[in-house]
Amino acid sequence: MKFPIDCRTYAIIAAILFLVLPASAQVVIEPDDIPMEPGSVFTYQIATDPEGIGVDVGQSGEDRHYDFTQFDIEFDDIVSDTLLEPEEAPDIEDFEESNRVLFTNSPAINMAANAVYQYELVNEEGWMLLGVVPQPNEEGPDFAFPMDFTENPITLMPMPAEYEDEWDIAMELRLPLAVQEEWGEEFALLDSVIINFAVGGFAEIDGWGPPPPSRGGEVDVIRQHGVLGGELTIIGVRYLFGQRIEIELPFGYELETSHSYRWFAPDVGEIAQITSLPLEEDPDFELASEVKLRYLPPALAIDEPRLDFGEVHQGNAGVASLTIQNEGIGAGIISEIDFSNGLEQEIESLEELPIIIDPEGEATIRFLWMPQEDRDLEGETMGLHHNDPTMDNPIVINLTGGTPNSIKGSEGLPAQINLHQNYPNPFNSQTAINFSIPKSDWVTLDIFDITGKQIERLIDGVLSAGGHDYLYSADKLVPGVYFYRLSAGSKTQIRKMVYVK
Repeated sequence: MKFPIDCRTYAIIAAILFLVLPASAQVVIEPDDIPMEPGSVFTYQIATDPEGIGVDVGQSGEDRHYDFTQFDIEFDDIVSDTLLEPEEAPDIEDFEESNRVLFTNSPAINMAANAVYQYELVNEEGWMLLGVVPQPNEEGPDFAFPMDFTENPITLMPMPAEYEDEWDIAMELRLPLAVQEEWGEEFALLDSVIINFAVGGFAEIDGWGPPPPSRGGEVDVIRQHGVLGGELTIIGVRYLFGQRIEIELPFGYELETSHSYRWFAPDVGEIAQITSLPLEEDPDFELASEVKLRYLPPALAIDEPRLDFGEVHQGNAGVASLTIQNEGIGAGIISEIDFSNGLEQEIESLEELPIIIDPEGEATIRFLWMPQEDRDLEGETMGLHHNDPTMDNPIVINLTGGTPNSIKGSEGLPAQINLHQNYPNPFNSQTAINFSIPKSDWVTLDIFDITGKQIERLIDGVLSAGGHDYLYSADKLVPGVYFYRLSAGSKTQIRKMVYVK
């Protein structure tokens, strides 16, 4: 029975829900929320376009949703930032207070196209930039030079960082440099050069909220809005008849004022960065010069990479299921499923693609098999295409089951040798290698490296017909890609495996 509800009733219901439902807690970033573990790697997808990339940077305010999955962007490149052990970083003696060193291609402040070491200090007062030291550029002079801000550190973010915080960014640097011979003829007549570098602007935390998945799992974020501009000029110095002469050289660089937005999540770090075109005046800009999105990797795992339909008669249907765990920090995505030997005409997934597997969650995928002819699935496979960069793509799942009248060897034995995918794969200590042979035969099982060199022989002798399991311990391997080969009589099969530490 349906009851009519008028506008007044809706208003009362809405008011009650507003009172009883808990409000979202404001996102605050404390010093302990900044990723600090040496060896951590942060991977980003980057797209740049001087003509502009269409974006929606969202709105300022409390409890906002920022959707980074909406961008239809072909990313140009993938870059990674790496946290180093401060004591082992080069030039650490110049930045003794630094407790966070980042090796990055996209530093907070940089006027050259070099990868840099970025020296930072994170404490109860703030997240500060102490200095930037570029790697040498072997392709020629680009005036990449160390920048030391230890006397006046630049605030990257106050601590604790929360909604409505705002701060100024201002820095001036005057650095004399001796002329280097490799700089070329343009500098041959100069005694030295002076680098003048000035940056100014402001930053504010103008929003917070829980976004939808950002190339990975759902995380709460704060949004940092910044406006920054700057200028680098180079002055040549020459002494002529005892007089000092300064000449402004045509190698300067202007950092044209632009808006940028950066999103940070506790314990995860920077999630996204969107920078406007130069000279943009509208903070709600719709064209970006660069979009940088964090890739939060999943960690997919399957306890048993096997799909067993059992015995299924023609005209009937069998159902089997496969459970996939995600132990990573980003959402796992199964984007495509394919089958060997035309089985896609008989087997289908009962779940709609793509299949999203939440971080620290799992998904069970059910499959329906309707055999169109007598068939033994032994030796057939299914491939799961996914977004986990640490695993073979696709993940190979072995299929088992068959119709009662399917063709088998004598006494239900396989009609041919079958070498299955090892599990787990990749593995870091031991992995199981399963295979079956149709008759008693002389069997060898060998491990080869990627160059084809035999590493070791695991089996060399006569085995009985049927299935066999071998638990392999990788004592003689270094991390990398390897192949294992099964030979029985005149038949051979080879598969790939990955050993990691």
